[in-house]
Formats: sequence, C-alpha cells, structure tokens
Amino acid sequence: MTGRGFSKIWIIVIVIIITAGGVFAWQNLEVIKFKLRPGIPMQPAPPYTPKSCTKNEDCGKDTCQQGRDKCVEIKYICENGTCIYPAKTTEFASPPYKCVEDKCEKEAVSEGIETGNLTLDTLKNTEYYSLFLKKIIKLTNSLYSEPPEPGMASHCEVGIYKDKITLGDLNNDGKDDAGVILDGTCGGSGSFRELAITINQNGKPYYLTSKDLGDRVIIKSMTIESGVITLDMVVHGPEDGMCCPSLEKSFKYKLSGNQLIEIK
Repeated sequence: MTGRGFSKIWIIVIVIIITAGGVFAWQNLEVIKFKLRPGIPMQPAPPYTPKSCTKNEDCGKDTCQQGRDKCVEIKYICENGTCIYPAKTTEFASPPYKCVEDKCEKEAVSEGIETGNLTLDTLKNTEYYSLFLKKIIKLTNSLYSEPPEPGMASHCEVGIYKDKITLGDLNNDGKDDAGVILDGTCGGSGSFRELAITINQNGKPYYLTSKDLGDRVIIKSMTIESGVITLDMVVHGPEDGMCCPSLEKSFKYKLSGNQLIEIK
C-alpha cells in the first residue's frame, strides 16, 4: 500500500470519528439542556375581579390615543358600584379630530385653509364682545390690548385662552360655527374666562353671544357635537382658594335663539 493510499484511509476514518462524535454530543447536549432548563407549564390567567367604585374616576383616568387616521377616546365608567371592564372607547376620524389632553377635539385647520368657510386665521383676527371689558373688541393674532388708564401702571388684555377654538354646527344650518375661549386680565392675579360663540354667516364669522365661565378656572377640553357644546373644566370647590381650582366638572350648553342655555 502506498503512502498516498494509506493517507486517504486515515482521512476517511477521522471524518467518520468526527461526524459520529458530533452527533453524539448534539444528542447529549439536548438532554443536558432539557435537564437544566425544564419547560415551565403555562399558568392559567387569574380570573377578573370586579373593582368597586363610587364614581368614574375610581376606575381610571379618561384619556385619548392619537393614531395616524383616527383619535380614540377611552372612558372609564362606574355603574352600580362596579367598574365596567373593558373601558368604553369611541373613535373619531383624524383629521379633523385630534387628541388634546384626554379628549378628541375637532380642530380648525391651519391658516388659510377652509373648514366650513371659517379658518383659524379668521377666528384669531375677528370681533368679539368681551364680557370682561364690557365692549366690542377686535383680536389681532389672538390678542387685544389697550393702553393703561391714567395713573395706572398695568394695561388690560383679552386673548384666546390656550388656542381653545372648536368648530361644529350650532344652529342646525349644516355649516361649522365656532366656540372660542377668551381670557381677560388687567395685570392683577385675576384671569377671567368666557365662552364666545361665533356663527358662520355667509362664510364670515359673526359674533353672537358669550357665557361667563369664571376667574382662573381651567378649561381642559371643548367639543361641539349635535349642536351641544361640552366643556370639561376644573372649577373652584368649597375649600379652594382662587388660585387653585380642583373640582373637575363638565358643562353642556346649546343655543336657544341668540342665547346660550345650560343643559343637564
């Protein structure tokens, strides 16, 4: 037998040994792995335990989620002393609805683009009657300002509160009208909020009426649905100082002729 033939035989033997050893090691490794990390049987999910409640807030904080083409409101409901599970969800098309704090609000679109013939730019630069100043004012870029009176250091201002403008049909004519929150101050600690209603009249904003909301109240959200304006607010409770309202409350209004009336 030549040296070359002998070498071929040894190569074949070595390959067989390596292959057999690899198979053996792999089989035993699986056994070892199984012994070291045995599977844990899946435990059944615990049964749902109803949560007791006295008000909706006991069940969770209402919120909203913004998606690419929709806004979803999530509301927690307490019914007969028990939290309803799962939470109630309501979907709104986006645009025009957008998640603002914990509500889906219908927004006026960017300046110069029509939404039912009223634009954000128009509503920021139109006339309103100010309950705070007791006169008609004209906003310029969301603000009206007047010089201080003789002997006074501060001046009075009225502006749109946190860009709170909401569109919706209020007089059942098929056109979007507007609810606008105005904020008035004369340099002191007071900050007086009011709801101003502007009607879409032949494609132009026409101020109609207002509702006083109070000093330093917080308007969390404002919506218009089926002719009803809903304000979710934080107002003063019996023990609250004027600086710090803490009582969450919702108010609903609708037009009756040229006046806003509160509905329950």
